[in-house]
Amino acid sequence: MDGVQFEQLLRTLATSRRSYLGGALALGAILARQPATSAKKRGRKRRPKVGKPNAYGCLNVGAFCKNSSQCCSGICSGKKRKRKCQAVGQGTCAAEVPGVCHPVTPLITICNNARCWCARTTGGAPFCANSVGTVSCDECRTDTDCVSRGFPAGSACVPWDGGLCGGPCAGKAVCLLPCGVDLPEQAS
Repeated sequence: MDGVQFEQLLRTLATSRRSYLGGALALGAILARQPATSAKKRGRKRRPKVGKPNAYGCLNVGAFCKNSSQCCSGICSGKKRKRKCQAVGQGTCAAEVPGVCHPVTPLITICNNARCWCARTTGGAPFCANSVGTVSCDECRTDTDCVSRGFPAGSACVPWDGGLCGGPCAGKAVCLLPCGVDLPEQAS
């Protein structure tokens, strides 16, 4: 507010000199209660807050992160102060497809080729999984848990908690191979 606007405001508040002075004092008191912000603070952008961990104790794809170990996918990338958890192996799976293991609305959606289907990772990302011999009942929380158990890079941890997924792994999160990759001998 410049000096001319300030004067006009005071004139409209006051009808006499006495009320003019009272209005000026009242307005000064109001302005004094406002926190002063320096030019430095006004120009600075806020750093986005790191997301909250999900039920698996890691961050969903798209959440702000500081390092890769915070993400369910194991990938935190982007420019400084704008890093986000990234997905692996989405293939041709659309973001809105719930996946074959979704407990409420399961949907078998073929991806990349006829041997692969869409699932959702523990990080909430679509994942194009190899549909032949890919399930390991070893419980996992993150995609990096699968790789540390001997699965190839690009494998994902998927909740096996309903929909068309059942059997001995029901209620767990399991490791699935990416489309087009076969299970190595040492992993099981």
